[in-house]
Amino acid sequence: MFDRIRTLHQEAESQRLVSHVQRLRKARRRVERASTRLHQVLARLA
Repeated sequence: MFDRIRTLHQEAESQRLVSHVQRLRKARRRVERASTRLHQVLARLA
């Protein structure tokens, strides 16, 4: 029974890590897109 609880806890923990990593990746993509847009605008102004 205790093993089952520990397994569930580990599954929940790894699921939490996975969703955290996915959020980080999404945020990084957003930052890269914004950075690209910024460079395009600056190039047009130059």
